[in-house]
Amino acid sequence: MNSSELYFIDEFKRISGKRWIKSINNSTGSIGLTFEKELGKKPDDTYFPDFYGIEIKCTSRYSRYPLYLFSVAFDGPSFPELDRIVSKYGWPDSDFPNKNVLYTKLYFTRTNLVNYAYRFKLEHDREEEKVFLCVYDLDNNLIERESFIYTQTLYNHLMLKLKEFAHVQASSKQTEDGKYFRYYKFDLYKLMSFERFLILLEQDELTINLISRISKSGVNKGKYKNKNLSIGIEKWNIDKLYTLVYSYNHDEDIGL
Repeated sequence: MNSSELYFIDEFKRISGKRWIKSINNSTGSIGLTFEKELGKKPDDTYFPDFYGIEIKCTSRYSRYPLYLFSVAFDGPSFPELDRIVSKYGWPDSDFPNKNVLYTKLYFTRTNLVNYAYRFKLEHDREEEKVFLCVYDLDNNLIERESFIYTQTLYNHLMLKLKEFAHVQASSKQTEDGKYFRYYKFDLYKLMSFERFLILLEQDELTINLISRISKSGVNKGKYKNKNLSIGIEKWNIDKLYTLVYSYNHDEDIGL
């Protein structure tokens, strides 16, 4: 194992040995933010891995949600292209009816109903090296095939940030004093290949969500948030894309 991996293992053992750690806030991402704070890492939103080349993904013990990998924007033909898509195919927000929103799952092997009037489907054109968003009417007539992401863009996101990641799992509890996490297990994974990633995309083995929502509270109330395509993987599919290189369970280590 390299020095970064050994350093992470030592740091995880130190953190897991602290048992219950108070959450830094009550946000949905507090499980990861609290762990990163224990590592001495400041919150950020960059394309680079969290910890010396290792990306960190934290989930609760019984979470059934897909593991988020990365978000990506359309490369064209307009910029920002998602604004055009939302204005044309979205629907008015319930609290801000002057602004359209749009959120839907996307697939490569089948269409998905959007706004009760359209069907969306993704298509990977290997000759053009682009992933296209195809929009159909309810009779499956093609309306447009314009919005695209370069295959190279996907490569850059995956290879820069997610060649290696640690899946950290934690128990959680709520007390009168606030929320607490106990980080008890992690699995360290290395990416098989970008081609494997593309194959899983095309087979709908990865999850893809198109998201354009409006913030409903806070300083950004009324403003758009999460305007992107979000790509994730179900936990039971991780070994289709990544190779497990190391696993540690603190509870087993101390005989619980």
